[in-house]
Amino acid sequence: MALINLLSSLPDTYKPALITSSTAILGAFIGAIVAQYLSHRLTLKRERIKHLGEIYYKLFSPIVFEIYSYIDIRTHFRRGHDINPDVSEDLIFSQIFNHVESNLMYASPKLKKAFHEVKKSKYSFDGSGFMTQINELLFLLTILEDLYSLESDLKIYDEENINGLINNKIYLIIWALILYISSDESQALEVVKYKWLLDDAKLNEKSYKFIKKQYGFFILTEQKNKKNTFSASNFIQFIKNELIIKQEDKEMFDEIIQNNIEVLD
Repeated sequence: MALINLLSSLPDTYKPALITSSTAILGAFIGAIVAQYLSHRLTLKRERIKHLGEIYYKLFSPIVFEIYSYIDIRTHFRRGHDINPDVSEDLIFSQIFNHVESNLMYASPKLKKAFHEVKKSKYSFDGSGFMTQINELLFLLTILEDLYSLESDLKIYDEENINGLINNKIYLIIWALILYISSDESQALEVVKYKWLLDDAKLNEKSYKFIKKQYGFFILTEQKNKKNTFSASNFIQFIKNELIIKQEDKEMFDEIIQNNIEVLD
């Protein structure tokens, strides 16, 4: 109000100059505030990216290809012919597990929970004989899920690496669900080793999210009494109808299922 009164009391010849100077001062003040705000946001963003980069290089980078190797070795179609007999997937898993344990400070709450589920299985009996193995697969899956989320911020992977990451997430969740259906590790592996029947074009993030939401909730959460209950036969049909393209491959998949596991809902 005082400024308005001052402006009113001034001669008309001085008013334009005062308005111009006041506007310039106000503009400079606002500009300084905006610049400081943007600088602060940029600093925070740089610090966040730096922190995420540290998580990647400390936690994920040393083990991501070990996880891929573990999946490939355990589910290799011609393991007896193509994999060296002295290779131990159990040793690879132990190395992955021990690395995460040594770097738990960088792990998400979800990964810590998956880690402790595996840890707990070392001193407690689950009663089924196969839930321990499922927990190990879900532990690896959680690592890859967190890595995928981290990569979406860091943008450090090319298309080939992103596709490889998504493919291995799909292999793991299918493997875990087949293992649950069969209740037997050797039978599940007899199915999962034919993962090469799956069409690469269908192995995408959209398919992964659908599998996780529609079927994976049964093993990923405690929602076993959920209204849309898990259907083993529906899951098997989804793999055949949605992830396999060629008719001869669909027929082969049917035969593999019939020869190895009993699908009961």
